[in-house]
Amino acid sequence: MEKDKLLHFIACETIALVATIIFLILGCGDYSFPIAFVVALGAGIGKEAYDKKKTGLFDHMDIVFDFIGAFVAMILAYFIHIA
Repeated sequence: MEKDKLLHFIACETIALVATIIFLILGCGDYSFPIAFVVALGAGIGKEAYDKKKTGLFDHMDIVFDFIGAFVAMILAYFIHIA
């Protein structure tokens, strides 16, 4: 796996986990999970939009790894939450 793809995975996973904790603390309940997922994926897409503007390149595979990282975070957060 390329280092860049791994960084996208880890960044979105971390954003999603932190966002889930914040939304749970704020009392969003079960909505915390999809909201955090969207926040993390939005950050990844925003990063690619920035790259497109700066370098002219938009890497769709980075978005795939952002999605996977956010999805894995949701699974982890859900099982930690119900434990």
